[in-house]
Amino acid sequence: MIFLVSTVVVTPAGTSSSANLILIETPKEKKLFKIGKDRLVYIEGELGVMTVEIGDGFVKVVDSPCKDKYCIKQGRISASGESIVCLPGKVKITIQGETFTDSINR
Repeated sequence: MIFLVSTVVVTPAGTSSSANLILIETPKEKKLFKIGKDRLVYIEGELGVMTVEIGDGFVKVVDSPCKDKYCIKQGRISASGESIVCLPGKVKITIQGETFTDSINR
């Protein structure tokens, strides 16, 4: 039996994106940031300080002390439910907003 799960982003009328908050989680804390104001955020992870860029409708990691830099290579995320994870640094960045999850069984 195969289970397929798809996420559909529901965008309210008159807006360009339903994603409006960024949740950044570390083992020590959780922080919420609003999307839309361009800024750099410095997050203390297990390996040191990670630099996260929050822009108008997106978030991305611009610097990280981890070895392989997969979190940087992921690039920008902009849709509700998308995440960037730095496993060595134990940092998870998730865009939150209005989503509707639809499960399909085959």
